[in-house]
Amino acid sequence: MPKLARVSYAGERAMIFSRLGDRVTHMAETDLENSKVPADVLVTQIESTRADLARTIDEIADRVSPANVVRRTGDRVRERISQIDPLVGGAVALAAVSVTCFFVWRRLRR
Repeated sequence: MPKLARVSYAGERAMIFSRLGDRVTHMAETDLENSKVPADVLVTQIESTRADLARTIDEIADRVSPANVVRRTGDRVRERISQIDPLVGGAVALAAVSVTCFFVWRRLRR
């Protein structure tokens, strides 16, 4: 069986960035003085991006909130229960009652 070579994290990262090539730009390399976009447009874009990011963070916080997770799970359970055919639900309830009665009867018989 061939041995697998272990690559360090730094080596993996360097390999990924070498594949990206020229597509990776760093913010420090941005030169506003030579930019063709006016500063006020950049400020507007930054504010818009900041607002989008704030909205995204709020949505993530809402999704992972324990109270909201419990509420959504309860809603899904209620929805699925309401979709059960009454005959099937009655049969399941009858089976549960029958099994419970059997165990109680068995316990009392001892």
